[in-house]
Amino acid sequence: NQRLYDAAIDTATAALRAPRTADAAALIIARARLERFRESSDAADLAEAHRELQQIHPGQLPPRDRVELVIALGEALYLEDRGGAAAEQFEIALGHIDQNAPQTRERVLEWWASALDRQAHVGPELERRALYARILDRMEVELRRDSGSAVASYWLVAGARGSGDLKRAWDAAMAGWA
Repeated sequence: NQRLYDAAIDTATAALRAPRTADAAALIIARARLERFRESSDAADLAEAHRELQQIHPGQLPPRDRVELVIALGEALYLEDRGGAAAEQFEIALGHIDQNAPQTRERVLEWWASALDRQAHVGPELERRALYARILDRMEVELRRDSGSAVASYWLVAGARGSGDLKRAWDAAMAGWA
């Protein structure tokens, strides 16, 4: 991803014509349009991304692209301020991300926690604490997997703080800083 969204869309549009590559091409177009939307907030890009995502037949994609499809669906939901639904998609993706793709895992983990954080900010206090407890639990697991995860270290602090455990938040912040 070198932010060459127009070039990616043009190349993938040509690949749409071949049945064997049509679904992967639609996924590339959708992802490029989502990224363009993030930069420009042009609603047409988000609408086009949705249209492309609806055309995809997941069973026609190889496993890695199916994970990318789930991430794209989560991103689209996130960009529409549907935090809870986005988090569900990102959680599915986290269960299938290749162990050899730590940057992808960090990115999706960040999206997942951010989606729950958004949901927590609009919900009642009781639900908010439960959402932050969910973030806290997940980050504990992630840090056991990868003690160097910056995303998990940050969201461990935020999860502890949001769930009301200020002492744990402080301790986690100090541990992360060290």
